Amino acid sequence: ELLRGLHQLIPPKMLKMFTAEELATLIGGTETIDIEDLINNTEYSDISSSSTNVMWLWQTVRELSQKELKRFLHFVTGTTKVPIGGFGHLYGSTGPQKFTVMYSKRTGLPTAHSCFNRLELPEYASFEELKKNLLFAIKETQGFGLE
Repeated sequence: ELLRGLHQLIPPKMLKMFTAEELATLIGGTETIDIEDLINNTEYSDISSSSTNVMWLWQTVRELSQKELKRFLHFVTGTTKVPIGGFGHLYGSTGPQKFTVMYSKRTGLPTAHSCFNRLELPEYASFEELKKNLLFAIKETQGFGLE
C-alpha cells in the first residue's frame, strides 16, 4: 500500500534515480544543522538583529552540540530536520515561514510557537542568564511530542 501511494506521487522510473539515502534526505530533510544558514534566514519582530539579546542568543546557539541543536530546532520548529535547500525553505502551518525571533515582554523562559517557527525572547540582563533559560527551555520542556 505504501509503495503504491508513493508511486502515485513519484513515478517508479523517477524513484530509480535516487539511492535510498538520497530518497530519505528528499523526504525527511538533512540531519546536520548549519547555524550560519539559520542565522542568515532568520527574521526579527520587535527586536533588532544587532540587539545584545539576539547576539547572546546566537552565541549560545553556536556553542550547542549537534544533539542540542536538534533540541533547539525541535523547540522552535517542531522538527529536528533541516528542510531540503536549507532554512530559506522552512515551512510553518500557513506555508513558507522563516524562523523568527520576536521580543517578548514576559520574563523567565523563552517561549516557542513551533507552528509559526517563532521564538519569543525576553530581555535578559546577562549572557549567562539567557543561556541558562534557553537551555532549560529546550531541554526540560516538551510540547505535544508529535513529529
